[in-house]
Amino acid sequence: MAYVAQPLEIDSHEQTLTSLWAENLSDPGIAAAKERRVQWLYRENPAGPSRTFLVDDHGKDGLVGCASAYPREVHVGLYVLKAGVLSDFAVKRAHRVGGAAVIVQRAIATSAKDAGTAMLYGYPNKASSPIFKRLGYKIVGEASDYLKPLRAGAYLERVLVPQIQKRAPAIAPWVEANAMGPMVSLGGVLADIGMGVAERLARYGLGFDLVFEDSARVDARFDDLWERGRGQTAIELPRTSAYLNWRYADFTTAKYRFFSAASRKTGKVHGYVVYTTSNGWINVADMFVDDPHVVLDPLLAAFATAMRAEGHKAICIGHVGRDDLPKRLKLHGFFPKPNGRFLVVQALEGAPKELAALSTEASSWSIFDGDLDI
Repeated sequence: MAYVAQPLEIDSHEQTLTSLWAENLSDPGIAAAKERRVQWLYRENPAGPSRTFLVDDHGKDGLVGCASAYPREVHVGLYVLKAGVLSDFAVKRAHRVGGAAVIVQRAIATSAKDAGTAMLYGYPNKASSPIFKRLGYKIVGEASDYLKPLRAGAYLERVLVPQIQKRAPAIAPWVEANAMGPMVSLGGVLADIGMGVAERLARYGLGFDLVFEDSARVDARFDDLWERGRGQTAIELPRTSAYLNWRYADFTTAKYRFFSAASRKTGKVHGYVVYTTSNGWINVADMFVDDPHVVLDPLLAAFATAMRAEGHKAICIGHVGRDDLPKRLKLHGFFPKPNGRFLVVQALEGAPKELAALSTEASSWSIFDGDLDI
């Protein structure tokens, strides 16, 4: 079947586009917020509107798919470049085995290059990754979810039962029936106390100067934080207050919060965690500090303590890129699990040679879920 891609005309295609989103994207909240999402993506992004193409099967089924790239500024050395973040890749089920996906993604790349975009990057799953490899994207690495239980009882039971079944199968039924509850309860209490003590020790790594705040929006102090903290990775994604408020505070299908660390003396913000909550789980979308050697430990510890006090079960941080953060997360009780999503990158024709060389190295990036999925 032959397909053709065409650029989105938002005034005439809005209903078709939002129907493709609602029917084919995984986020169930999109259907309820689709009109607001159009405004957010095409009229409010401080970096400019998303670039979107639709794919047509020559009138047989009409418009059967869409793909977008929303603009994002990137810093590479002395260069300030235009990038596009792949998003809203949706194709009707009956057309997923044909060429619709390749056609619409090729149109995105061609249009981006013509507009002076230096790089495209995205976060496909394992099923979609071959499409991007076929189009010249390089796989930088697979992302991992770093999980930290906040209540140890359930985690201990998950670990202890298989071990008892393996090492002492004869007594396993009796232990499960008579002793597992008290063992897990006592072990959970002791583990929770241990985690709490460790978090409090880490929290006061800066003495008592840091105070921790939880807010729905950010202010101009976060611009100063970005300027002080930049330079930590070879490829940087600016985190200005305008961007953070657009991306998280004004987001349409989830409620994000900012947990930040500020100086008691000066009021300067030294770091933050952006997160959402869902059924007792804390999902971290972004994290940034001005000095990881000084601020990261107390911020992580205070965040875990605050989330435990609210009664949440666990924290999940999705990340791909340089390995210094994962090493620190493990020290705070996070354990990694590959999540089947991949950072893919394509440096486009005309991009600086430095970008082409750096973009495929995992050590050049520090990417969180919020940098990619919208």
